[in-house]
This record gives sequence, C-alpha cells and structure tokens, in this order.
Amino acid sequence: MKRASALAIVLGTALFAGAASAAVAPAEDIQAPRSSSQDIQAPRTPNDDIQAPRSESQDIQAPRTGNEDIQAPRG
Repeated sequence: MKRASALAIVLGTALFAGAASAAVAPAEDIQAPRSSSQDIQAPRTPNDDIQAPRSESQDIQAPRTGNEDIQAPRG
C-alpha cells in the first residue's frame, strides 16, 4: 500500500506541475505577429533617454558629464 500511495503522490505532483506550466498568458503579454519589415524595439522605461533620429549631416558628440568644461566652437 505504501508503494501505491507514493506512486499516486508522484503522479499527482507531475500532473499538477504540467497543468501549472500550461497556464494561459495574461492578455497584456499577447502581441500580434510582426512582418519582417517592421522594426522591433525593446520596451522603454520612464528613465530612458529618447532622442530623435539624426540625419547624416548632423554632428554626433559623446554625452557630457557634469564636471566637463564646455567651450564655444572656435572659428
């Protein structure tokens, strides 16, 4: 009888674990399929810096820290 109850516990645990892993995802996690031409980006957090795309003619500079000296361009 001990073997039968131990087997029942093991099978019940396996079935319960299988049912738990097959749970339906919440509705906010479901997204429509994307075509290959669409850009895919990671979601942004509120503290992310968001900048407009730059054109090829724009100068790109590294971000400045608070203790750097800033000088006007020399001409």
